[in-house]
Amino acid sequence: MDIKLTTKSEQKINIELQVRKASDLKQRILFYASKMVSEQLKEGQQYDRIRKVISIMICTDHNLIEDSKEYHNKYFLYDKNTNSTFSDLLEIDILELKKVPDKDESNLATWLRFMNTDDKEELDKMAVRNAALESAVCKYKKLTADERIRMIAEESEKAWKDRQAEIKAAKEEGLEQGEKKGRNEQKIEIAKNALDKELDLSTVSAITGLSEEEIQKLR
Repeated sequence: MDIKLTTKSEQKINIELQVRKASDLKQRILFYASKMVSEQLKEGQQYDRIRKVISIMICTDHNLIEDSKEYHNKYFLYDKNTNSTFSDLLEIDILELKKVPDKDESNLATWLRFMNTDDKEELDKMAVRNAALESAVCKYKKLTADERIRMIAEESEKAWKDRQAEIKAAKEEGLEQGEKKGRNEQKIEIAKNALDKELDLSTVSAITGLSEEEIQKLR
């Protein structure tokens, strides 16, 4: 999932949800954040027209920042020796769902837990405890089966593209990986995700191309 938006103060924000771990994720974040800065100017325009760019990466099932225990890490351009900030026009925020502590009741932690659960009872509890979440929970419950299938299909397409990027990088490093094996592993991952969303076997089979017998073994 990738969302781009512009605030009333003309800040440029990019929000991305990363499901699978990618070896070049940090480089990709930096590339697209820098691109959002450079794309603001047309030929002949002055540099003072550049507005702040905020890149937000949400990691669901893996940790990107291994040397920090915090679930929210915020980065700017600064001198680490003097803590002097060079500019705040480029900000990178990394949010890692696996690091969110259960007892943290802050607004950010609550929203991240909401994003990370499909448990209906837990969602109802969140809606009761946090009025801001009530509307989001109601909208989530109203999603039709067709909409859920579409969302899974979109996740499948993005995951497959990410997988191809990883295979290409691995080949460049001299590590040969079979594309067929990668596709099958991806189908299994998608099937597990669909089963977690309580879709029936025939629907999961239609999405992934796996047989119902193969899917049954994943339960």
